[in-house]
Amino acid sequence: MASVAVPSQAGPHATEFQLSVGEGKILQFKKKPQIAAVAELVWNALDANATLVDVELRREWDAITQIVVTDNGHGMTPERARSAFAGYGETWKTGKSHTEGNTRILHGRNGEGRLYALALGDRLTWESVAEVDGRLVGVWIGGNADHSTVWRAEEMAPARDRTGTTVRIDVPQGKTLRGLDRQDTAANLTAKLAFYLRAYPDVCVTFEQAAGSQRHHRR
Repeated sequence: MASVAVPSQAGPHATEFQLSVGEGKILQFKKKPQIAAVAELVWNALDANATLVDVELRREWDAITQIVVTDNGHGMTPERARSAFAGYGETWKTGKSHTEGNTRILHGRNGEGRLYALALGDRLTWESVAEVDGRLVGVWIGGNADHSTVWRAEEMAPARDRTGTTVRIDVPQGKTLRGLDRQDTAANLTAKLAFYLRAYPDVCVTFEQAAGSQRHHRR
């Protein structure tokens, strides 16, 4: 779907994009299964050639208040971030079968993975660091369920000293994530990733379900 740029108020390094696909279509992703939403975030990291992906459920008084997914993949340049978040159903993966460098098989090709995060929370941010011409560059991307057709990308100083991406999803007060609070959540996530982890034993995904409890999914 096409998109149009919205003039930004934050200077030349910040850009807002408004999707023309329509809010109704996008908000359908709020109804996606919560474990599927987490899996999509992990797949996005794996498609970026990550070998380490960590999923952390942050809590207050036992309630999940934030989900953080961190990876060591190749990250997104500001240009790729603008391209990826500007359109719906458009992605650098379209027409490709393998990740950059022909390293591993690609999973996603539809440009929808980021929208699955709406099933988990209302405020979504990505902080990513990539290498361009031998130097690290950073980009911040944000979206909000209240304005689901608008995405914002802003260049920033690298937030880390190596490539990778951190996704943060703020869970609104009163929203329950029962799909992630089940005892079998880690096993369900493992099942969704099992064939990939068997094919690529150097990949490690961790899932932190509760304070002090971390489960590792690896061949």
